[in-house]
Amino acid sequence: MNDQVRFELGAYALRHDIWIIAPWREWELDSREKLMAYADQHGIPVEQKRGRKSAYFMDANSLRIS
Repeated sequence: MNDQVRFELGAYALRHDIWIIAPWREWELDSREKLMAYADQHGIPVEQKRGRKSAYFMDANSLRIS
């Protein structure tokens, strides 16, 4: 969640008239299990480490991997 807040504050600093959608805070997706179930239900692919399921997410974005 800290990354979401940092990205949101950075976006607002650059442009204060935008609307941020933050599913982790606004929807009832408050655990990794719920996020994975949501992705599965909606056909959203989630990359896992090869050969095993990872307990952690690695999100590649325009700045880095977090």
